[in-house]
Amino acid sequence: GTARCLTNFSCGYILWTTDPQPHVTARVKFYLNDAVDEFESDLPGTVLYDSDSFAIDPAYHGTLTLSAGSQLPAAGVFLPASDITWSIQFQGLASGEAGGVRMFSPPMIGADLPYCWGNAGYGWFRSSPAHGDALDFEAVLEATEVPEPSPLALLVLAALVIGLRVANKAPAGNGAITL
Repeated sequence: GTARCLTNFSCGYILWTTDPQPHVTARVKFYLNDAVDEFESDLPGTVLYDSDSFAIDPAYHGTLTLSAGSQLPAAGVFLPASDITWSIQFQGLASGEAGGVRMFSPPMIGADLPYCWGNAGYGWFRSSPAHGDALDFEAVLEATEVPEPSPLALLVLAALVIGLRVANKAPAGNGAITL
């Protein structure tokens, strides 16, 4: 679509932990799929947004929610293209603990691919299910149109530009005006 300002993101997750006390953090990133290597094109590349780490609920089934003005910038995150990748990195997991995203199929809106991107710390790779199952994750991305400037804002901007140009052309010197 044409909506390019991400204002809300939510994603279901599963956390296998032995400690009921909050100790796990998550980090969400959005990437533009603009990278290329010798095997693939359209890999996740340019980081559009990085949430930094934040505490998450140690519930078995949880939902991460990022909203404009909360975990996302107040104006949202500009998405220059529809072909993006999002990732979640779980941190603070102890031995025997794991975290992952919840599956949800089929997609309600949008499209799915027969693979997802994975990154084990040494670069991006395609991951496909062995049985031909769908790789649909439970996530919602909501975006709005990038706001157009109002006619009043354009008029004020034009007046400022004209005022600056006139001020920059004022005669220099002793202040005397010749007629």
